[in-house]
Amino acid sequence: MKKENWALVLSGIAIAISIIALCISCPHKAELGFDYQGVLVGVLSLLVTILIGWNIYTIIDIKTQEIRLMKYQLEHHSWYKKTWLFLKTPTG
Repeated sequence: MKKENWALVLSGIAIAISIIALCISCPHKAELGFDYQGVLVGVLSLLVTILIGWNIYTIIDIKTQEIRLMKYQLEHHSWYKKTWLFLKTPTG
């Protein structure tokens, strides 16, 4: 695995352990005044939404990069063919 992959895996494990520790150390009590588990669920759902949006953006960006690469290859290839034909034709 690459360093980036290890960092993501370890970060995910650290977040999971911290959420489990919060749930164990602060069980649901009515006198808290707010539902901390609801806040945790809200934060996690926001993170998941951001990651899904990031994946969609990456897929769209990859497709546009592929289209630009194909256009560049077509232009480059046609330039190469023209140059090659010019060099092959007898001059003079």
